[in-house]
Amino acid sequence: MRQLIALCVVLAACAANTADPSSRNAATPGASNGPTLVVPNSTDSSHAPDVSHQTVIERPPVTTEPMIEGQCGAVTQMAQNTLQPVDIIFSVDTSGSMREEVASVKKNLNALSQQIKDSGIDVHVIVISAEGTGMDDGLGGLIFTDGVCIEAPLGSGMCPMDSKPPGYAHVIEVIGQWNILDAYITHYPDYKQYLRESSVKTLVSISDAEVSLTTAGDFIAAVKALDPNSAMWSNWRYSAIYAHSACGMAEPSAVHADLVARTMGVAGDLCTQQDFAPIFTQIAATLVDVVQVSCDWVIPAPPSGETFETNKTNVQISLDGAQETLLKTQSAEVCAMRDGWFYDSETTPTRVMVCPATCARLQSAGTAGVSVLFGCATQILPD
Repeated sequence: MRQLIALCVVLAACAANTADPSSRNAATPGASNGPTLVVPNSTDSSHAPDVSHQTVIERPPVTTEPMIEGQCGAVTQMAQNTLQPVDIIFSVDTSGSMREEVASVKKNLNALSQQIKDSGIDVHVIVISAEGTGMDDGLGGLIFTDGVCIEAPLGSGMCPMDSKPPGYAHVIEVIGQWNILDAYITHYPDYKQYLRESSVKTLVSISDAEVSLTTAGDFIAAVKALDPNSAMWSNWRYSAIYAHSACGMAEPSAVHADLVARTMGVAGDLCTQQDFAPIFTQIAATLVDVVQVSCDWVIPAPPSGETFETNKTNVQISLDGAQETLLKTQSAEVCAMRDGWFYDSETTPTRVMVCPATCARLQSAGTAGVSVLFGCATQILPD
């Protein structure tokens, strides 16, 4: 269940500002800050949020109003929150027995990304796989089939250099059962730049063989260790298209099955489905279902003649009609399980962010509103 949180951003200068309030459509002290749009949770498609990929700033008439402390002249701006982005990383086995499956990936990847985009979600796709040429086995034959090359609009179609960043990136690597999981880890420096920290991430492996050299538990630990000091891998799933039983040259994979079960991903059966369109549709639907509104907001530039002061910001939230003022913490680490908010950077802030516990409350509320108030002394969370 998804809802849209409306964000009311208020830029303020304290009453010492000598500008003539009458020239700024002055309001009566104590008047309302204006409506904060809230959209109820609903599975009804009529309530589906129409979101853009960037924060949308509207500029209604300027008002002056009292804030949390004293009298402050305020400029009120309404901002529409955005849905979390989605990052999908594929590891595709291109061994000789995977010719049909590789062709199906190339055929259906554009449709997968478009289905997610049609839901208003910004999606990035990364593929780790061989380039669009075979590899000679030294005995006059090919041990690897043609690799992955994605046509426009997702890819460039200029094989083998089909990358089209940031929306699509192809990391060149020959993938087999020995490195289908390891490739996510060893090539992380090659694709990290295309990931978003706040994104919902899903890893998708496609192979007809059992994984060798690692276990599900070891792989999960390796993923968590990729960026231990950030939230980059706090929300990820594992999906796989693999043989659920022995069929032809394919063998079942207990490791893929274990990873899918542990992370609540999607398990496609390669033995019964060589056309991946239905499986990709299921993966897309699952991702769209878990995407929620983000819990951080860009700080708009102050109007001409006014100054943004980092020690004069406050955040108020409304959950199902109940309002409260959040207190500021010094960093994400201090948040722990407490409610509060912090800047993305104490020295050069560009975003206001809420603590994980507060984010969970916002995303689970039937209706929620957020007001960010600039111009009065920040209320600090005590140690």
